[in-house]
Amino acid sequence: MSMGADIRTRDGAVVGTMPYMSPEQVSGKPVGPASDLFSLGILLYEMATGTRPFHGKAGNQLISSILTETPPAADAVNPAVPEVVGGLIGQCLAKDPQDRPSSAEQLRRDLKALQTASNGVDSLITGTDRPRSSPNRLAVLLAMALVVAAAAFAAWKLVGPRSDSGPQTMLRMAVLPFADDGSEQATFVSRGIVDEVNLRLAGLRALAMVPLEGTEAFRGTDLSPRKIGEELEVDYLLAGSVRQGDGELVVHSSLILAENEKVVWSETFPVAVRNVERLQSDISHRVVRALGVALSEKEKDRLAMRSTANPVAYETFLRGVEAQPVSHDSEPSYRQALILFEQAVKLDPEFALAWIKLAHNHLQMFWLGYDRTEARLQMATDALDRAEEIAPGLADIHLQRGYLYYHGYLDFDQAIAELSLAAEDIPNDPELISTIGYIWRRQGLFEQAIPNLERYQELTPFDPYQNIELAYTRICIGDYEGVFEDIEGTLAFDPDYDWAYMLAGFASVSYTH
Repeated sequence: MSMGADIRTRDGAVVGTMPYMSPEQVSGKPVGPASDLFSLGILLYEMATGTRPFHGKAGNQLISSILTETPPAADAVNPAVPEVVGGLIGQCLAKDPQDRPSSAEQLRRDLKALQTASNGVDSLITGTDRPRSSPNRLAVLLAMALVVAAAAFAAWKLVGPRSDSGPQTMLRMAVLPFADDGSEQATFVSRGIVDEVNLRLAGLRALAMVPLEGTEAFRGTDLSPRKIGEELEVDYLLAGSVRQGDGELVVHSSLILAENEKVVWSETFPVAVRNVERLQSDISHRVVRALGVALSEKEKDRLAMRSTANPVAYETFLRGVEAQPVSHDSEPSYRQALILFEQAVKLDPEFALAWIKLAHNHLQMFWLGYDRTEARLQMATDALDRAEEIAPGLADIHLQRGYLYYHGYLDFDQAIAELSLAAEDIPNDPELISTIGYIWRRQGLFEQAIPNLERYQELTPFDPYQNIELAYTRICIGDYEGVFEDIEGTLAFDPDYDWAYMLAGFASVSYTH
């Protein structure tokens, strides 16, 4: 995956996260466990002092710093760090691999011996003459905890990651944001097409679709399909564009095999706005045929599902979809979307998907704190009840009702029941799967929650921050090996993520006692 380089090494190649690479690593020389100890030393130094030992604005400057400079001792930079700990960190940062500790496990044992010989961490860092109320005491305790965490972390690295549970049997796919020419109609139609096609394909068991929040970052990107595929870890990409033609829209769509950028299917559709609703079904069917995916009868019905026969209602619906904020920080956008969805259901009272979108936006208003009133929850409930009357048993209704019970009424058991019904027809929806896991976690069912959070990881490998949620859950059941594995996944992507270090420190204190 290219979103973050793996710290693990292989001989004869420069591989790793640059600020944490060893001298032999940046030189392309053979590497071994001692190289990982140097990377560990950098990590420990940063945790103890708040700064990295080696610096450079450009890659060549950083490499020169790693090869030639000797940083000041950690205890000199931060007097709260015990001198003996600063010495161990400095030993890890030795330029010659033979001068570093013999192993990460030996380093962990040395730290434990320091604690024991000094009657515990408290006496080690405070000394017999320092009162227990010393202002440095808490800072040093944290530094020591993080040192132990990193040592345990490195010891795990020498064991290696857990084996995969099995081969991936489904196809991974992302619908990228469609480009548009900036005209009003092309803009809202392009967003609506992407939303609807993704919704239809997400109900197929053979496909694992990337959530649209994960693809939005690639809007207008210059990256190649191969590069996007690597970052999202998908097999196929659906890309397209919408532009204003002579009295109609021109929609172009292509299905691309990411690894070699081969165009598997491509087609251009001249279409009037009033016929866009049918176009999403056409594109979805063509994608499925190009992939050779076999469909159940229920899946065929989902692909062929008609939203509304009222073109004005559908255009209004698309404008509502376009108005919805991609992130959760725009109350005016939610209010504008609500106005448009309300207009859509007035134009066609039998428009089930518009009622579902209406319910979703009412719930977001409540959940995000813009209007935490019983009246707002009731509006969400009423909209879902109306959708249920029109399309009983529709998975999307169960999905939204599950979120309503969870975020709105805090009825966890009922939320699980509704989300489980939705999962029968939308089995690969990452948010649905993780939400069930979060609910179980809130109920104290930590072991039951972990498979769902692991499944989310499998479906969204491009979201390394989710590893921290999983790590937190593992701490609750004492699975510290798994905690450090999850933390490594996040740090490989974002070496500056503070929560990862805090969890490592918390886990290490429990792991070593």
